[in-house]
Amino acid sequence: MLRSLIAAGPLLCAAAASASVGLAEWSVYTPGGHQISRNDRLKDRHGTCLHSDTTSTSSKPTVFVSHLKRWRYFEGHVVGESRSGFFLFDENSRKVTPFGSEKLLLSALKHRRIVRALSAWLAAGDGWREAWYPFMVWRPCKDLLRSKDRAARTAIGGMSRAECTRALSPARLTLYRRTTWGRECRRLQQSKAQADPALTVFCREIMGKGR
Repeated sequence: MLRSLIAAGPLLCAAAASASVGLAEWSVYTPGGHQISRNDRLKDRHGTCLHSDTTSTSSKPTVFVSHLKRWRYFEGHVVGESRSGFFLFDENSRKVTPFGSEKLLLSALKHRRIVRALSAWLAAGDGWREAWYPFMVWRPCKDLLRSKDRAARTAIGGMSRAECTRALSPARLTLYRRTTWGRECRRLQQSKAQADPALTVFCREIMGKGR
């Protein structure tokens, strides 16, 4: 994903309100280093899915859960709901445990003392915003919050000042450092490729804040 952002950065700035074929695809990291994606490579068979990390390999990913509806991160685990029902994914063992209802899932979390939630419930729209966050959310929201026009909204989804404040909150940035953008920004810092200046500024700012 980072290579795409570096290459597409200048175009993204000019196409902030559109979701073209390329921009419709997205992939984000879980805290444990797996990926949740919706892209042309996987979506026909698996829809939005949880799979192994494919960043540094061209091999076929291992798909653990297909057709995700929503998910939530806990320390060492991903829980969620798919077309097949509810599940618990252990990021260390890569074991998927299915559950027949949300009540049974929550009971299992309590029984296993999996109580440290790292995120709220997330869905595909949240994945898209996280994947394209530096260009589609962070920068436009920064501009909006600096604007003196109190009625103005960003071009991306018409986000309000309140929504932008939440999108730029320390809690949101902390989550992104633990998932997608901590990883991607570290890769950028180690890469010799020329990155979009705005992406460089973004990485410098979020990586420089307390973790």
